[in-house]
Amino acid sequence: FFANRSVELIVIGRPEQKDYVTMLKKRSQGLVNVTLIPKDPAAHKWDYYDRADIFAMPSHNELFGLTLLEAAVRWNSIIATRSPGPSYILNGNGQPGYGWLVDDKIGSSSVRVFSETLLKLIHVHQTAQERQRKQAMINRLKQNFVWPVVADSFASLVRNNHPRGSQHSAAN
Repeated sequence: FFANRSVELIVIGRPEQKDYVTMLKKRSQGLVNVTLIPKDPAAHKWDYYDRADIFAMPSHNELFGLTLLEAAVRWNSIIATRSPGPSYILNGNGQPGYGWLVDDKIGSSSVRVFSETLLKLIHVHQTAQERQRKQAMINRLKQNFVWPVVADSFASLVRNNHPRGSQHSAAN
């Protein structure tokens, strides 16, 4: 499969993850170019999104998933572990299909399942079905995650849950 493709895996993280990168290089048997980039390359992050076809987030405890939204804006296929942020963003309100979620079971089986799912995504990331998934994610992003929508939702949440109700918001 990889013989006819150029596959590059860029791991953005901390220097202590060098052992992980070394293991990835060894397991890929030279078929995948693996590079470690220091954590938070804010000045270049959009360049990385633009270079990528697939964005993978194997975090076991991602609460918000802002990077998933950033990757979606750049038209990346997305794979993430099932944790609060990715589950909400990629599943929506019970509507599956905005990205690829992998069950979050810490341990070797989790790594294996994530890897297998990532390989499936590598095979299909340029198909019409995956383009439809990405377009659905862009539409979801526009409907739920742009600032006016987020601000209105937050204001409504505060109004409805403030001890003095809407009187407090009307006074301000």
